[in-house]
Amino acid sequence: MKRTMIALITMALLPLSALSAAHSAELNIEFKEPERFSDIEPARENRTRFRERTLAGFEEIFAQVASRLPEDQVLNVTVTDIDLAGYVEPIPSSGGLEPLRIVRHGHEPVLRFAYSLVAADGEVLQEGEERLRGRTTTDSIRRHSTSTDNLGHEREMVERWFRENFNA
Repeated sequence: MKRTMIALITMALLPLSALSAAHSAELNIEFKEPERFSDIEPARENRTRFRERTLAGFEEIFAQVASRLPEDQVLNVTVTDIDLAGYVEPIPSSGGLEPLRIVRHGHEPVLRFAYSLVAADGEVLQEGEERLRGRTTTDSIRRHSTSTDNLGHEREMVERWFRENFNA
């Protein structure tokens, strides 16, 4: 029964996702040497799985901003470094020490990437290299669920960059 409901919901949403994809720019994103990034340190899960999930989260963030660009354009992004907000620290818990990501003011996320926005005819409309530094205004603890909601500070940083650099 559950599987049937998920299939029906997925089928119902497909036309909506196809419609939104038809009216947005294409995104090409590459993560250059992600194993060397400054900080994609997992708190409580396998390092490889955490890195894959985190990179997928960044891909989703860039896809969302690219969806605001005209459909005849291509946004190319090459991410060269990620330093997530906060740091991983072992915190005392009932079962001993539990590693958690602590986010405090002064431990902002940093993202380095190169980008180009290309028109359908191949003309480069805009390009550059960026080093974004996010903002952390409140202290928090990230438990890193499977949701990309844990990239809130990083999402805000990319969205601010997009608003400041594109008229979309």
